[in-house]
Amino acid sequence: VAKHVGWFILVILCCVFLVPILWLTALPIGDVHSYHQKHDAVDMDIALRMLRACTNSTERAAAMTRFRVLFKRVVVLIAQGCPCVRNLVIRWDPG
Repeated sequence: VAKHVGWFILVILCCVFLVPILWLTALPIGDVHSYHQKHDAVDMDIALRMLRACTNSTERAAAMTRFRVLFKRVVVLIAQGCPCVRNLVIRWDPG
């Protein structure tokens, strides 16, 4: 074990110094395109969102509306990809 102490110290020093240097060089400092990205996203825990969706009727209605829109988009994509399902989709939802 004592003959590998040098390698151990080298690996520790690489982890201590190399990883933060790589992290700093990956930051978008001076990138003007990153300043125009979306910054208005709400960071909320999934469990809290689920609790609010279950307890608040307006949140529940908004979630159901988003789900219906997403479901209809998926059904349309499936109908476009598989023409044999098209008539069934039109019969189910003519809109």
